Amino acid sequence: MGVAGDSPPRLRRARRRRAWTPSTDVRAWCHGSVRGGAARPEGARRLTREERRPSGAASLRPLGPASLTQSKGVLPTIQRGAWTIPRTADHEGVPMGHRHTAPRVGRRLVLAPGDGAPDAEAVVTKRGPVHRPRYLLDGGLVTVSAFRGAAERDRGYAGTHGSQDWLWSGDDELRFLDGTGELASVLLHVPDQPPADPATHARWLEVPSVRGGLAMPERRDFALPRTVTRWSGDPDGPLVCLREEPGPGGAGRARLRIAEGLDLLFRDGTLTGWLLAHPERFLTDSWDAPTAPAPRAPAPAALLRAYLALVSAPAFGLLEDADPAAVAALRAVARAAEAGSEAGDPRHRALREAARAVLERVVE
Repeated sequence: MGVAGDSPPRLRRARRRRAWTPSTDVRAWCHGSVRGGAARPEGARRLTREERRPSGAASLRPLGPASLTQSKGVLPTIQRGAWTIPRTADHEGVPMGHRHTAPRVGRRLVLAPGDGAPDAEAVVTKRGPVHRPRYLLDGGLVTVSAFRGAAERDRGYAGTHGSQDWLWSGDDELRFLDGTGELASVLLHVPDQPPADPATHARWLEVPSVRGGLAMPERRDFALPRTVTRWSGDPDGPLVCLREEPGPGGAGRARLRIAEGLDLLFRDGTLTGWLLAHPERFLTDSWDAPTAPAPRAPAPAALLRAYLALVSAPAFGLLEDADPAAVAALRAVARAAEAGSEAGDPRHRALREAARAVLERVVE
């Protein structure tokens, strides 16, 4: 019997149990799975006699804050009875030292610093635009919109607010509906400059992507400078485009997937770039939506990477100088894309037309 006014023992145990929740595998082993004879988690070691708790190895007391130990330079560990389990991830499964800030619904994110004026901010919503991205190689644009041409794009400025490619400024565009503030269209310029340190772009692949959208209820226009560097690792890897190359470290990064394969990248709550997964899937040679490829048509991922490498700095300078090796490589890309185009794949047709346009404009 407890003292009058004291909480029942069962309630006190429940409160201690809620004080801290370990990861799933550790929780299962420390509680119910022990009695069933489950094997201990990988990396667990037996405690020495001095390290053991007074309760002994047979204790099944609920874990609480006192069950964590931390020594200088060593990751936290979880103790249970006579065993200590190295703690390499937090309770959400995020590796220690790589904590990211998932963009939750309702969170305010900075799209562009104000430079003396208030920052241009948007609120995270549950979903983004319903349109698929389109990757126009001729012009180097990625767009998510209902526009079927430049004329429709110009008419779309009416009734929307946000950033705009005004008077050939080259800015990226995020347009929001005047009524609801929801994100209506996106237009992003693909840079042609490789990064000085590819690792700064590759680190974004470690950040989990969260689906959602953006809303900007306040009617306001702002400038959104385009990204300046572009990186792609594996032949079938994503395009990662950033405005600047941040320093090392993974904290404060977030990826918001606003459309199929398209993520906006935020660092410490501020927009810093974007990522397009499997860009070869969204290739098109017009403002029309990408059509479905022919059955069993090979994906032009390797051809796209070869094309981008040839038309990017510094290789593009070789094309301008009519370097024989560079010209031959671009013609080889055009021939390979021609073969895929004859098989009925519109993605190969888009690559073929883009390669031919560069050859006609720069070389021939």
